[in-house]
Amino acid sequence: MADKSILSAFKQAPLFRQIEEEELEHFIENVTIATYKKGHYIFLQGETPDWMLLLLQGTIKVLRQTEMGRFVTFNILTPRQTWGEGIILPFSYRQDRMIKSLKQFFQRGLRRI
Repeated sequence: MADKSILSAFKQAPLFRQIEEEELEHFIENVTIATYKKGHYIFLQGETPDWMLLLLQGTIKVLRQTEMGRFVTFNILTPRQTWGEGIILPFSYRQDRMIKSLKQFFQRGLRRI
């Protein structure tokens, strides 16, 4: 059985709200929990991660580097937000296809922070 606080976090995340609890529990058993210190880079611009993340606590600042070399804030993630959904939702945001894609993705795993 999945940790109740982790299960609760998934259920509150908009991307996972319509997934049944039993499927979420199975999915959570197959994910990785990672902890990063402030200032750590999770991945760099130009890299193509093959995972997505669900932020459990803290914040993540998503930066983009301009052609002039300056860093600009693209987004700031807060708890229960996801990043990298394009891996499982590459071309469609229709609800029925999204849920089907999520269910298929559950077989591969998710990286959580």
